[in-house]
Amino acid sequence: MSKGAPVRESGTMSYPYSAKTIPWTTFIGPEFFTLSTNKAKSDRVMGKFRALGGQVTEVPLIRGRLFPKDEERGILTVEEGRILGAMECLWVDQGCQYSRFGNGAVSCYCHVPVRSLARLLGWESFGGRDLAYLKRKAINLKMKAYYLELDAVEELKRAGLKGYGFTLIDGFELIDKTRHRLEQTTFRVSFSDPFSRQLLARRVVSRPKEILKIRSELAFVLRLYLEPILIGRGIGRDHSIELLNLIRVLNLPNAGWHRFKSRRKAVFAKAIQELHGMKTSDGRAMDVELRQGLNREDLLLVGRLLPHE
Repeated sequence: MSKGAPVRESGTMSYPYSAKTIPWTTFIGPEFFTLSTNKAKSDRVMGKFRALGGQVTEVPLIRGRLFPKDEERGILTVEEGRILGAMECLWVDQGCQYSRFGNGAVSCYCHVPVRSLARLLGWESFGGRDLAYLKRKAINLKMKAYYLELDAVEELKRAGLKGYGFTLIDGFELIDKTRHRLEQTTFRVSFSDPFSRQLLARRVVSRPKEILKIRSELAFVLRLYLEPILIGRGIGRDHSIELLNLIRVLNLPNAGWHRFKSRRKAVFAKAIQELHGMKTSDGRAMDVELRQGLNREDLLLVGRLLPHE
């Protein structure tokens, strides 16, 4: 965990996060992850970020490259997004440790036993081959990068900002041990500067740990998209979107089922089945369904928050 400058301050947050939920940073939305069916190693999508004045604006986001002419490094998948959330849980469990450096950089860090990681993800049983797979997926959080095209936003361009490349994990060390004839691997993870800043500034939304065990990749990105919208609207107020538009908003990789209404209905219905009834961190259930909209060629996904029981 080296930032090229001496450590100015180390410690734990004075008021750590609750261990009952995940402090999911607000700038990590569904556009950061793709489905495992996506064969592209990089692409360009639109992401929502806070600009200099504090307002939320859309910024082009290159996924899979640290700079525009970089080699393709791959796009983080939903499974790797769930691993990131599990690492945040372990960071909270260990007291929310951080360091500040003389050059102004910050780093939140923790130890991640790979077996603890597997349990948080809902793995009921796992052997050596499974753990090796999980190690490879965890390492991708350091290897796969993003680049923000800041000069596409006039306000940022006037400030002289052209672009910013980053990863979600900066430091990643692996220690292998054997105890009671079982492999005991631990990662020493330090979150990147932009990610750590969000955590320390409490720019997060509390998400229940059950999202780490969502099996449907589509249900996971759908929840990342839908939950903040429903919380913002409040109890009982609907949010609706046509499925064709939702496919575009979620940046889903091209697939044959996109073209047919019946296939779209079947695929989204399966994801909704897992999502429906899940609760926000404050215990409100999400009610999600498909309806026929005014456009007979497509269906609407409709979601709302229900009052506490």
